Amino acid sequence: MNTGDPAAGAYSNRRVAHGSAATLRQLEQEGRLEGYQADFVRQTNPQDAVGPLAIASAATVFRTVAGARAGFRQAVRAAAVPGATALSTGPLGDQAAGFMSERQAQGLTFAEFVVQWRQRNVVNAIVIEGNALGMDLGYAMRLARLQEGRER
Repeated sequence: MNTGDPAAGAYSNRRVAHGSAATLRQLEQEGRLEGYQADFVRQTNPQDAVGPLAIASAATVFRTVAGARAGFRQAVRAAAVPGATALSTGPLGDQAAGFMSERQAQGLTFAEFVVQWRQRNVVNAIVIEGNALGMDLGYAMRLARLQEGRER
């Protein structure tokens, strides 16, 4: 895996707001303190790859559990894109949701698995994308459980 995606790193409220004063105020009112995203991208020909080509791991810290609950609801709404299928994650954190979607490109089926969960005042996400062959929710869940364990 190669890192270095410019989307990775710390996500202050100002960075998330993209210059919008209204969005910045909303984030602060919701009690969002900070967030972080790590991205890993495998540089290979998609036709030759089995399994994930990209993995994103994110965590957002809120001042309160109530704020994190609201943040989790927003994250779930954002992940429930048209065509996505809701999946059961089983027990993970205090709340959890999973989604899978597929798309066709270059004669291949690409899959995306999104696992989101709230643990106390932190909202987390794992997103894996790649050639649908060799990918399943179990892979994303293993990564989510690793991240969950590190937060304890």
